Amino acid sequence: MLDKGRIILYLSAIIRQPVRGSSGEIVGRMTDMVVRMTEAETFPPVAGLVTAIVGRSRHRFFIHATDIAEISEQGVRLKTDNFNLAPFTRRDSEVLLGKDVLDKQLVDINGRRVIRVNDVTLTRQPNGAGYRVAGVDVSAASLVDRLGLRRLAAGMQREVIPWDSVQFFASEVPVVKLKLSYDKLARLHPADLGEIIGDLGYQQGGEMIAALAETHGDELAADMIEELDAELGAAVISAMDVEDAADIIEEMETDEAADLLAELPPEQAEDILEAMEEEEAEDVRELLQYEEDTAGGIMTNEYLSLSPALTVGTALARLRAAELPEFTYYLYILDDTETLLGVVSLRGLLQAQDDQTLGEIMIPAASVFTAQVNERAREVAETMLHYDLLAMPVLEDGRLVGIVQTHDALERLIPDESQRSFFGGAR
Repeated sequence: MLDKGRIILYLSAIIRQPVRGSSGEIVGRMTDMVVRMTEAETFPPVAGLVTAIVGRSRHRFFIHATDIAEISEQGVRLKTDNFNLAPFTRRDSEVLLGKDVLDKQLVDINGRRVIRVNDVTLTRQPNGAGYRVAGVDVSAASLVDRLGLRRLAAGMQREVIPWDSVQFFASEVPVVKLKLSYDKLARLHPADLGEIIGDLGYQQGGEMIAALAETHGDELAADMIEELDAELGAAVISAMDVEDAADIIEEMETDEAADLLAELPPEQAEDILEAMEEEEAEDVRELLQYEEDTAGGIMTNEYLSLSPALTVGTALARLRAAELPEFTYYLYILDDTETLLGVVSLRGLLQAQDDQTLGEIMIPAASVFTAQVNERAREVAETMLHYDLLAMPVLEDGRLVGIVQTHDALERLIPDESQRSFFGGAR
């Protein structure tokens, strides 16, 4: 547990300050601070200092934290005059605060936003137990202070976010192995995570998705990918292992998966499809054959279809046992050739008698608004909006091949920059 009441230091104020031995003689200048970053450390402890020898600035050596007596804005005082001058080499789990954290992008979990670190705060632990990272300063004041305008910065508001409320990324330190927890990110809604990935970019976004898929399942990762536009989602997926990408895409809505794979080079898309389960891959392949700006290009082939001979009671029992598509408004009544005979709304099903057949209560196909598979997507969307339709069946030679849902239709009518505010992250 961090004692937040202890002395707070700013990294920018102490970096490049002199390092003195116990006799008071200057032995070098601190060029960076090493912290140990692991899953177990909520507030990373300072492991030591990287120090440049006076007159030999290119020679950097390591001073262990146990040899530090005190750190202040005047510099570092050591407990000893004896230390190892061997060149510094970092080890796994070690992060350099100046090089790897300062000016880098992190995620503010509570603020659900991407932040840039303008300074790092440290605190001294009780009873000489060393120093730890306390938080990050993201205010303009810290940036002004670093520019040497301390008097101006003194009148500005600081914004320090505790370290346990931010997410650091292992990709910032590719030269060492870091085992980090991403559990804090899993508390956020997929819509927030998708927006964060959009701000971060595909490298750190891919790291987020892969980590959360490993610890919290492919379904959460798929929900995150679906919140991205297809181009960014494709960039994130393309940076992942093929097997991992296939596992995530299997959990996506088929129309979303098809849109994403359509953004990839054909060879890469085919590699992912080959790695997917056969049934899921076939569903996506069916959608990939249609032009993007057609009803077939915006439809999903995940819908519920039943025989007209089934009774309402039997249909309800099947629905309770089935894995329902995310947006289920209607049942589509088909014959043996998959020709659309009619539609039953869920409300109509619940209000009917158990012994009635679906054929008796359905709305006949002739009275249902339908689209042809090659009809222009915008025309379909305008029809759905005009008649306030939740979903529209898509036909090819009289057979039902998919349905267009409200949110997919509206995406054709609402500019990209307005979609998130319109849908409110609740797609």
